[in-house]
Amino acid sequence: MITCIINGHKAYPISTSSIKVTYANQYVTDDGEYTYDITFPMNILSNREIFKNVSRFEVKKKLAKYDDCKLYCNGLLIMSGVGTVLSVNQKEVKLQLLGGKSRVKYNSKFDKKFIDEMDLGRAIHGGMGDQLETVDAKEIMGLMAEVKTFNFYATYNPSYMIGIPGMYVYTPIRDETNDMTANMTLGKNRKRYITNLAVHPNFIHILHNILNICGYKVVRDDFNQAPWDGLYIASAYKSDEFRHALPHWTAYTFLEEFRKLFNARIYFNEAERTVSILRSSELLNAETVDMVALDEFSVDYDEDGSLNTIDTSNVEFNLGESEERDNYEVIPQKVLSYFDIYTYQGMIPELDSTINGWDIKKKRTTIIKRVFSYGSLQAYYIWKADEEDDSKGSWVECGEFSPLIRNTDSDDSITLNIAPAAIAVIDQNFTTYSNWLQLSGHNKDVRPRYMLSTINTKEAESLEATKDDDGFTYVTVEDAIEDDSNMDNEENDKESMQIYFLLDKMQDATYPLPKGIHSTLPQTCLYDNAMDHFMAWPVPVTDDVHLKKVFGITKGWSLSLVQRTDYSLNEFHVKSVIDNKDCMEIKFRSSKIPDPSKIYIFHGKRFVCAKIEVEIKDDGIEPIMTGSFYMIS
Repeated sequence: MITCIINGHKAYPISTSSIKVTYANQYVTDDGEYTYDITFPMNILSNREIFKNVSRFEVKKKLAKYDDCKLYCNGLLIMSGVGTVLSVNQKEVKLQLLGGKSRVKYNSKFDKKFIDEMDLGRAIHGGMGDQLETVDAKEIMGLMAEVKTFNFYATYNPSYMIGIPGMYVYTPIRDETNDMTANMTLGKNRKRYITNLAVHPNFIHILHNILNICGYKVVRDDFNQAPWDGLYIASAYKSDEFRHALPHWTAYTFLEEFRKLFNARIYFNEAERTVSILRSSELLNAETVDMVALDEFSVDYDEDGSLNTIDTSNVEFNLGESEERDNYEVIPQKVLSYFDIYTYQGMIPELDSTINGWDIKKKRTTIIKRVFSYGSLQAYYIWKADEEDDSKGSWVECGEFSPLIRNTDSDDSITLNIAPAAIAVIDQNFTTYSNWLQLSGHNKDVRPRYMLSTINTKEAESLEATKDDDGFTYVTVEDAIEDDSNMDNEENDKESMQIYFLLDKMQDATYPLPKGIHSTLPQTCLYDNAMDHFMAWPVPVTDDVHLKKVFGITKGWSLSLVQRTDYSLNEFHVKSVIDNKDCMEIKFRSSKIPDPSKIYIFHGKRFVCAKIEVEIKDDGIEPIMTGSFYMIS
């Protein structure tokens, strides 16, 4: 017998027809578990009571949602989730249940809370004994009259970072929108000053805070270790509140973007309200189960691939809109497909005899792919012509943030909206500050700085908005009448969250600077701390290509999807081993409801399951089931 518990009350579906339930693999799709229409006849008293006689003509038709629904068959729980009324007539009510991952998405704090509206904490400073102390107004009176500052603090901390490791930092960043530098750092006589504070919260710290606010305790996080626990979120928003550094995403979107970035497995234990974040592919590291397939099957072929997951699809970054992006950071898929690619192992291209034998046309129309002995990409190179004479030039390393291409025949890709921050060598004008510190003898003081850069449109929008006593914005009736778009609060799921590491050294170039030095900074400008160089700045890191090009050093940390270093995102995005072009519909027999997230074995072959359809009848579960599967090679 089929029964349904709706918000604690028993209801009875019609007994003359079956109920089809689909169990989708949560690591393939957001669908989770769901039913087709479940029909409840209104000639049963308990059904009328639960649905409040909605089938009667004179009753107002309000199609409600029910937060706690459970479907049973002969006492066995089939699924639980959210119930939504689809239609009503004088005889019956049709209800659909959504469960599993879809429940997490559609009926929880994860999809109702925006992360930039959560109370995620803030940096603490301004008092005696704090890491940053307020500067006496008399000390900076002359400076404040000449420069635009939002705040001004001082510290005696000589560390390569200003902030609390694992919680937040203040790294200088170019605010492109307002044409200024946030977290401007300078100093003299063992004292460092910082102004225009824009906090950069720790990436893992924010993840844990969001999960805690949503009611879950993190009991395991494989990424809460070096170097990944040293990632910070870049922002030019002048604030000490962590939320202001974040995009306008729901908690669900943030967790999905984190999962995609690391190809991680996020496991929720609903009973204990805990969460584990595992360093393994959710799709390929599941348990296996042997099943007996029936002879009946069919195959649908899709040239572009019909299984779109982080393990099988092309993957690319949404790098945002910074004007300081290096033009050669990305080699687009279209370019990679159009030009010849020469793959080789060995030293740099200049030392390869085959490459040296090419004519100028061959050099300018070939992309070099230098690989390790085990096949992983070490570096891309292209020929960059000399500006004075295009018959001359040199090989330049590039393409560190290029897309990960698994299917050259497909233009589709999965976009990662958590991406490497933009970093460039930018000439920074210290003249006003140096004069205030009596460092430059009133000469012009321009120094190159290897620094972050980003747009900052949200700050201006926030300044115009109405705020409550806690600093949170809200819409007034007056504003809504003048412009009803003020009431829109949709998430910006195309916004990019920019992240970076911090090098354990600092940079400081001695002035005055020779003309043209802005293009490079010598390795000798790096120091272990700011004890003797209080004008030194932190060094942000997103990959070895930039570090090597600017400072002549490497660290082995990289946010590249394609390049393999000691620690890179590439190691989490292994080569696809799933045939995502052939979807096999297989009928099989099972005495119980199967788990679609497991790896299935039919005739000795391993398959990833996309979904399984089960038919529930009044006398029990139909043992013949149908699933959609993709073979693992």
